[in-house]
Amino acid sequence: MPLANRAARGDVMSQAAALTQANINLETAERNIAQQVTMNIRTVESAARKVDLAALNLQLAEETLAAEKAKQDAGRAIEKDVLLAISTRDEAAVNLARTKADYQKAVVALEALQGKL
Repeated sequence: MPLANRAARGDVMSQAAALTQANINLETAERNIAQQVTMNIRTVESAARKVDLAALNLQLAEETLAAEKAKQDAGRAIEKDVLLAISTRDEAAVNLARTKADYQKAVVALEALQGKL
């Protein structure tokens, strides 16, 4: 067998191995991207639920504040209770804003991963 054929055969085998490795790398990348998309979708869904809960929490804090003010007007609550209700309502409003920002970050991250940005 001539040496030229051995060299050519060796080159073909080397290129075949390189192609196989490239295919394996491609499959790995595709799996990683699919996994990241799934994870980001779950993050967006979770962030949306947190926004809903934070909105409900703010609504409850506002109702509590209104009740405390009514009690104070009736002479059955002290200023400290009203101030605590105001503080709780303000914290709930900040938390709602924070969760909305987290939701938007999650949406942007998902869109970036999908190549929509």
